[in-house]
Amino acid sequence: MKKLKKGTKIFLIIICLILICSATVVTVGYKYMNRVKVVPLNLGTATTEKEIKEELNVSEDYKAFFKKLPWLFGGEEVLAEGKKYAFNDELKKNIEYLESLANSLKELGYGDMLTFDLGMVPGLNYYTGIIFRGYFEGVGVTVLSGGRYDNLISQFGRDIPAVGFSIKLDSLLGVIEYDDTKKPSKYKIYYGKGYALEAIKKAKLLRDSGHVVELIPKEDIDGIESREELK
Repeated sequence: MKKLKKGTKIFLIIICLILICSATVVTVGYKYMNRVKVVPLNLGTATTEKEIKEELNVSEDYKAFFKKLPWLFGGEEVLAEGKKYAFNDELKKNIEYLESLANSLKELGYGDMLTFDLGMVPGLNYYTGIIFRGYFEGVGVTVLSGGRYDNLISQFGRDIPAVGFSIKLDSLLGVIEYDDTKKPSKYKIYYGKGYALEAIKKAKLLRDSGHVVELIPKEDIDGIESREELK
């Protein structure tokens, strides 16, 4: 199986989150703490807030960043705000990566389904980059969540990058209507490098008509090929 570039995988995963169960909102964040060097602390006899701050000797740009971080939640404007407080090039690069995803999703018509939470904290510590959560109208909890975990699979003998997500089906059973009497046609759409957006647009048209579509990247074609599976 051909490997996808990291950005392409993330982009397609977020598209899946929006399309599966017609997710109303997808919130995207980044595991910032994975990008910050953590050192052992020795606070000595410091007990007051002022004494602890002095012992930590945290730089002013760090203070400003982490003081602002919990409030960086909302629309695409929080990405521009976050770049103002980013204290190194790697953090800025991460935010620019989110900006590129936002631009692609807007081109596909999903811009109003996105929010960004730069202070999002994952519940598990194996995430190494982007993390995301999906919400559905009428459900008061997240219905899906996931992210990038490049180092996790190496613990099972194969060192490869990975992105994944889980869906809380129990939370969706009461709000999703499904007609299992219909037998939709199945399509496979193959697309070459640089044609991911066009392929997703074509897939959306087919899905809106009730068909099942599988998107497959292929490096040996220039363009898009659509094939209906024989029943």
